[in-house]
Amino acid sequence: MREGRKPVVGVIGLGKMGGGIATNLLKRGFTIHVYDVRNEAVKRVQEKGAIPSNNPKEVAESTEVVITSLPDGKTVRSVYLGDMGIMEGIRRGSYVIDTSTIDVRTEEDIEKECERRGCKMLVVTLGKGPAQAEVGESPLFVGGKKEIFEELKQFLENLGKSIHYMGEIRNAVLFKLLSNVIGLGNLALLLEAFSVAKANGIDPNVFYKALKDTGGWSYQAELRLPWVLNGDFSPRFSLSFTRKDIHLAVEYAEEQRVPTPIASVILHVYTIAEREGLGELDANAIYKLYEKWIEVKKD
Repeated sequence: MREGRKPVVGVIGLGKMGGGIATNLLKRGFTIHVYDVRNEAVKRVQEKGAIPSNNPKEVAESTEVVITSLPDGKTVRSVYLGDMGIMEGIRRGSYVIDTSTIDVRTEEDIEKECERRGCKMLVVTLGKGPAQAEVGESPLFVGGKKEIFEELKQFLENLGKSIHYMGEIRNAVLFKLLSNVIGLGNLALLLEAFSVAKANGIDPNVFYKALKDTGGWSYQAELRLPWVLNGDFSPRFSLSFTRKDIHLAVEYAEEQRVPTPIASVILHVYTIAEREGLGELDANAIYKLYEKWIEVKKD
């Protein structure tokens, strides 16, 4: 990719993360072609200057770099490999960047198909949420061939403020899954402890302020504990997505015959919370599960 020139970009999947990526690139002066199965998602970015497309194939035909942000491996396979998918429209020498948090095997299968068709692929997982994606300030964890990374490095600087090259594609996928296990596992333990403290008469605001002076403080405490204190469970990152990511990490470790006893317990708790109907709320809604258990004990 020629240095200094803005490529024409496609963004497929315009949810919270994909919509943020598209908005950020539009602000930076890129020409953006977009597609999403939801018309309302397309309209939101079309109003900001994006060009709507009828399907993923049309996006690929019209652009030099295609970015995807999709919810699961099945959807990623369909968008890339299905009828009217990206691979049907991709041009030789074009680039695809998948930012989805999915399984290793799907990403590797798509990379092989890219190589067969003469296009180039990176997996770029994002380390923070939609707010950071919308202003290009999310840390990026990049997997793929080193020469492709070098070709796209300048472009990637538009997407994130710190870029970590992880090596092959599987490394970027696995790192994102494991970082989510760590962060959201911390959240589960944090809110379990918080619920016990509250049930035993410790003032929630005192708990919050005092915890800052201990080794128990964390990014999740800083980010999500105030939301819990305010009764705010709006889905910045849903509990269902949390369970999905932890499941993928545990599943991959199982395939490698690597034991994950703590992650498996965390997965079990989030699974119970999802079955209790909390899946569409934020990951911090796991607190509602602990509250229910405490109420049952009181009864």
